[in-house]
Amino acid sequence: MLKLKKFWNLTWPEKRLLFRAAAWLIWIRIVLLVLPYRRVQSLVQRWSAPKSLGPLVPWSFGPARIAYLIAAAANRIPGTNCLPRALVARILLSRAGHPAELHIGVSKTQEGKFEAHAWVECDGQAVIGGSDIGRYKAILRTGKDQGTRGTKDQETKGLGDQKTKGPDLPESNIEHSTSNVQR
Repeated sequence: MLKLKKFWNLTWPEKRLLFRAAAWLIWIRIVLLVLPYRRVQSLVQRWSAPKSLGPLVPWSFGPARIAYLIAAAANRIPGTNCLPRALVARILLSRAGHPAELHIGVSKTQEGKFEAHAWVECDGQAVIGGSDIGRYKAILRTGKDQGTRGTKDQETKGLGDQKTKGPDLPESNIEHSTSNVQR
């Protein structure tokens, strides 16, 4: 009952953004199942082109509110982990005019298991997937300049303005290659 009350207390533009986030989350999950990650990333780059969403996302929504509504939608869709959340955040934040940077990082647990995590930063602050990101080593960052970049120690000249291909990721879906993805 409390969740329904929270929904009814949202403004109409927030409700529309919530439904839009849910639609994007479902779409991204489908795309991740059928396309290799490199193709998904190029589509996300295209879909992230800054533009006004008209009455669906008023410019008055800040990154934190957009991220909150994405998380609220994702929490209602079973099996939605950090990667679809981060990709949708990248799309909706960029379209609303907020510079968003997608990060994918990896770490090893104390048991030696490989874990991967995706998060989005806006103006240097994590807005989606930001819990405990310090333990992950970023291997891929995309955003702000619409480029894909590996991390600093993977390049000889650092990040700078130079666009690089980034690390070699498997052509398969990242979700399938990482069984212990953190949410």
